Amino acid sequence: MKRVLALVGAGVMAVVLSASASWAKSTTDVVTTGSWGMGVAVVDTTVPANNSTPSAYAAVKLNITLRNSYGGTGLTWSVDSKNVIGGCGAPACMPAVMKPGVYRFPYVAGVGGPVPVAGAGHFVLYWHDASRKMHQVRLLVQSDTGFAHLPSWAKPVDKVTTGSWGKGVAVVDPTVPANNSTPSDYAAVVLKITVRNAHGGTSLNWDNGPNNVIAGCGAPVCVPAVMRPGVVYRFPYVAGAGGKVAKAGIGHFTLSWHDSSGAVHRARLQVQSDIGFAHLPAWAKP
Repeated sequence: MKRVLALVGAGVMAVVLSASASWAKSTTDVVTTGSWGMGVAVVDTTVPANNSTPSAYAAVKLNITLRNSYGGTGLTWSVDSKNVIGGCGAPACMPAVMKPGVYRFPYVAGVGGPVPVAGAGHFVLYWHDASRKMHQVRLLVQSDTGFAHLPSWAKPVDKVTTGSWGKGVAVVDPTVPANNSTPSDYAAVVLKITVRNAHGGTSLNWDNGPNNVIAGCGAPVCVPAVMRPGVVYRFPYVAGAGGKVAKAGIGHFTLSWHDSSGAVHRARLQVQSDIGFAHLPAWAKP
């Protein structure tokens, strides 16, 4: 089963808060700004519609808090203002609460599916205020091969998750199809504590969402029987031909263990998109 990060079902919006500037050069992305913040949307015109590689990507940097209430929050991609090709609401493909900060939205069209058109397609984020009035951020899609010309704040990055257990990062390379040789997913953790395969066991899993575990394994087969502080532990994942891989922004990597009383603990890392695993922090690189 191939990986799909698709956006499904949403209506066409009518109210436009902020119109985009001219899309200018084919390799330059225009950042659209407003009282809500700023945003950019791009399409990689070299990527065909398939089930694995994002052909379009958007990022917004909010100055305000958006909540999935008073009528809902959602987003759409379109070929033009009258042709919505993909859409999704919170919390299925976006957080139920979006606080000030950066949010990223890759879009995989699916085999044979339409993709946004540079200079004509749009990305739209919409929400309702307490009076149920709808607002929109509407971004004109720019052409950007390899998503290389995004402004620095909008680039896909990998978030390091920290906790009393230590820190970790989990990524997926969306350009790698499920096969029998090349890792499409990769995680690394460095612990502050000692974890032993005792009192209930130690294990890890990759998943596509909270209810869809796609791979898992226990110690000592794929997790050391003893994991010590200060050591970096790396977990590449090869899905296998036709297999599933974790989804950026939705999938998770989870390391689980039990303490001496038998209580279970978890280091749960959300999967970030990272082509070629190029943006990993230095300590986590393969």
